[in-house]
Amino acid sequence: MRSSRPSLRIAAGARSMCMDEIPGLRRTAFRAHLSRLKKPEADTAEPVITGPLARCSTALVRPHSIDALAADYTSRIGSLYDDVPGFEGALLLLNRGSNKAQSISLWRGTADFEAAAATPAYRENMAALGNHFLAAPQLEVWEHAGCDPSKPSPPDPRSWRLRTGRVGA
Repeated sequence: MRSSRPSLRIAAGARSMCMDEIPGLRRTAFRAHLSRLKKPEADTAEPVITGPLARCSTALVRPHSIDALAADYTSRIGSLYDDVPGFEGALLLLNRGSNKAQSISLWRGTADFEAAAATPAYRENMAALGNHFLAAPQLEVWEHAGCDPSKPSPPDPRSWRLRTGRVGA
């Protein structure tokens, strides 16, 4: 005698059969859901930094070239930025464990840096420093938003350009 209710085996088979008959049914429904979500505006531009800024360039250094990079950086930065309007200082950070270097240069404004970067001396010195890298540096520009006011009087930022910090030594 047959019952009017289908067995679990038949119900499970019917369910898998439906999914097999319409491949990608759930995937298609999910894609439709994603297409209805709000997309970010394509023309959204990054805000322009008008005040003081820090340009941070991070690069992977060629093996056995970290010491040469540090010496080259120290000798070139002083002469490159002497008497450049808007230049506040520069710092080279090294991580010997990961073979990475990060250069941070401080500027009063974007226009000051752009004027310095347009000079042939800048391009020549950056090309020479770039010979120590395995690939082009990754650049980030940060807004200078504050400092530690608890220090009595900060050192002259121009003296920063001759300092080299070593991390992971």
